[in-house]
Amino acid sequence: MTARILVLPGTLEPGSPNRLLAFEIAKRLALTTAEVTVLDLEDYPLPVLDIETSDHELPPAALRLAERLLLQDALVLVAPEANGSLAPLPKNALDWAAHAARAVAPSPRSAVFRGLLVALASGLPGPDRSFAALDAWSPVFAALGADVLDEKAVPVMLSQAGEPVDPGADLDAFIAVLIDEVALRGRHQL
Repeated sequence: MTARILVLPGTLEPGSPNRLLAFEIAKRLALTTAEVTVLDLEDYPLPVLDIETSDHELPPAALRLAERLLLQDALVLVAPEANGSLAPLPKNALDWAAHAARAVAPSPRSAVFRGLLVALASGLPGPDRSFAALDAWSPVFAALGADVLDEKAVPVMLSQAGEPVDPGADLDAFIAVLIDEVALRGRHQL
């Protein structure tokens, strides 16, 4: 069975180091046996989730996102840091997907994420600028039932032009670990 990996840039900014890194990761994953999809959150417009008042009507984009995640073996989230924590765009989208899970899966609320292998990455230039955000994602995904990859092969340092400083070793090692772990722990194990 072919591993299905969804790469999610956590920003809409075209020149963002995170977006550039997401596409570089997708390009390298495409050289493996994995089926790779880059999900652009611009195609999934969602309002800000108010968890206490949002039971009335699910946006179609939330349902599509939950359905897409349900089919994946792994998610690579490439997200920026916002004030030392989670960036709101991907957090809101993933909250909506978790909220929509009841409509797309018969099992518990976190079924969309249960057993999903999650790899975290950030392309912010400069040392130690993105570890806080990456560390903040781990308990969120754990609460949803996802299996977060222990090794953070990132931040992959990028130049001001958005190119990986070491385009070989670090990123290739990250890809190799991800592919190996998807085979061992992915929800649709190979």
